Amino acid sequence: MLTSRSGETFRYFITVCVVTLAAFIWTLQSRHSVLRLPVVIDFSRQESHGVRLRGFSHREDWGRWTIARTASIEFSQALPLSFRLRMKMKAFGPNIDQLVVVRCDKLSRSITAAAELTTVEFVFSSLAPGQHSVTMEIPEPASPEQLGISKDPRLLGIGIQEAQLLPSY
Repeated sequence: MLTSRSGETFRYFITVCVVTLAAFIWTLQSRHSVLRLPVVIDFSRQESHGVRLRGFSHREDWGRWTIARTASIEFSQALPLSFRLRMKMKAFGPNIDQLVVVRCDKLSRSITAAAELTTVEFVFSSLAPGQHSVTMEIPEPASPEQLGISKDPRLLGIGIQEAQLLPSY
């Protein structure tokens, strides 16, 4: 026969199990909630819901500049296992005609950055489940102030006007 104390212990045990199970289910759902494509990010606007930009400057009328050696676009939902990334981008100063590396999971793609706004496209496939970000490695961020162009002290690298995540072919 259960005593009052053992009954309380049993209820506590059941409560802990239910809370743990609920947390586990929530974690699985958030890990397996996959971003629905297409997604368009306009860099001249405020950050989109579910998107966080790291290593980018404030928005400007045309888009945003990267302001670090590494910049990333992070998503609250996991990226699909395959997708195309199309970006309208341009390079600043010493980054013109240099390789910009774009990474997702363990895959990397490179593009030579042009001075003018250019559309580039990368295909990422066979990604591990649960990836949430695309990262860019900027070769040589430099400030317009350092180059004697203006008084802008930001370390600019690549300017992005728009990014689109599209289904694979």
